[in-house]
Amino acid sequence: MNRAAVKFSALALHTLAAAVCAFASPHRIQAALEWDSNAEEALRESRAAHNLRFMLHSKKHLRRSSMLFLGALQCGGQFYPDYSLEHKMINELSAGALMQLSPRTRIALESTLRSKTFFRRDIDYVLCRFGPSLTHAFYGMETRAGIEWELLDYFNSRDYDASTPFVTLALGRRVGGNLMVRSCYARASRRFSRESSAGGYQRDRIDRLDFEFDLLWRRLLLNLSLRAERNRSNSYGYSYTRGMILFLFAFELKDFLLRCYGAGGSKRYDDDLLPFAPLELDSEREESNFLILDLSRDLSSGLTILLRAAWYRNESPWAALYYEKTLLNIGFEFRFE
Repeated sequence: MNRAAVKFSALALHTLAAAVCAFASPHRIQAALEWDSNAEEALRESRAAHNLRFMLHSKKHLRRSSMLFLGALQCGGQFYPDYSLEHKMINELSAGALMQLSPRTRIALESTLRSKTFFRRDIDYVLCRFGPSLTHAFYGMETRAGIEWELLDYFNSRDYDASTPFVTLALGRRVGGNLMVRSCYARASRRFSRESSAGGYQRDRIDRLDFEFDLLWRRLLLNLSLRAERNRSNSYGYSYTRGMILFLFAFELKDFLLRCYGAGGSKRYDDDLLPFAPLELDSEREESNFLILDLSRDLSSGLTILLRAAWYRNESPWAALYYEKTLLNIGFEFRFE
């Protein structure tokens, strides 16, 4: 499928999602004050700054016979009073359609469109994902096969634009009543608009294997994921092997909800000479190692207070070089129809 067809199909789905979200949707608005220890994601001589964060989230689903339509809209902004270079807005629109073919079989079509706009930097981009999937249950197991296209388009640079078709296969089984075990394999072929060191366009072939465990017991929710990833590139310096552990933990205690997210891993490049150019223009697209703690409490049926502490050690746009930052956040969430 070419880029124009993917963009047209995604736009059609997102038009439907926007219409769904505009009528009778539950809405959430978050507003927060945050302290950022490294506003520029600098490798050294980091600069701390405060910022204001705002987010609007709306979602809705419509059911028609054996069809289910889903739509969600999320808009957010981040503004630094003393450091306007980092002012940014992020908008994300997702849409989906699901059809139940039989009690055991269903097909789905899903799409996500994400845009990130900087007020005073020329690294704005749009990321589009679109693809169908088929899910079938048999003998207590659930199998899911899917195809997905991902398009990344930076407005002011073609060197980082990329087109990536994915093929995924997942197999899951429930063990007892509380534990879900799932494995997923994905293969992708990413084509960049830039030239490779071998001539022609740069092409990366990515193989990824995930093992996931979901546990729901009383007031405890736990998700653990083990990931192995291999990237082979026709351009010198870009091939690597990566291993990661990701987890999510949520526990409800009286009037409080505690959530913890985390990831840790290692990334090893094959070649001694790494790329001289940045891997990415937006340093926030790569999350390598992080730990996030969220504590929330409902003050009323429509108002919640939120506290967050987060630590990151992510690979910078420069290969094998990492930056660190700490975030402290206090805010409120308003919910209304």
